[in-house]
Amino acid sequence: MMSNIINDIWNFLLIQMGIMLSLFTLLYSFILSKKDQLLELSFIIKQGNKDPLQVQRQNNAIKYIKKLKSFNDKLVIATVLSFCLSIIAWMVDRCFFLSLVEYRETIFYILVITTSILVLYSIRIIFLLITNYRRDTKIT
Repeated sequence: MMSNIINDIWNFLLIQMGIMLSLFTLLYSFILSKKDQLLELSFIIKQGNKDPLQVQRQNNAIKYIKKLKSFNDKLVIATVLSFCLSIIAWMVDRCFFLSLVEYRETIFYILVITTSILVLYSIRIIFLLITNYRRDTKIT
């Protein structure tokens, strides 16, 4: 029973890691796209065009990049934690040393608790992304 649950946790963590990496890659591509736009705006402004609209676009691009970078930092944390926990789950399930069998149940409960915390953290990140999306796409 415990081995099946550990195997399920291991599989879930690998899936979650893949989702977090996909979101990271997507947001990273948005950041790079906006950074190219920022470079063009900076070049225009350095040429002497101090049009307030160009300066506002530059400031908006900087805020956008900082916001997405903050989300990506959170995704990196979730991805690294998923990776570490999946390795621990794999070791507990498949390569556990016989001399540590009495600690298996304790490690199991620690693994379940930390995975639950990671799931809540990931839900929070996704909730923040959705909230940010709704705020950015709102037409006033």
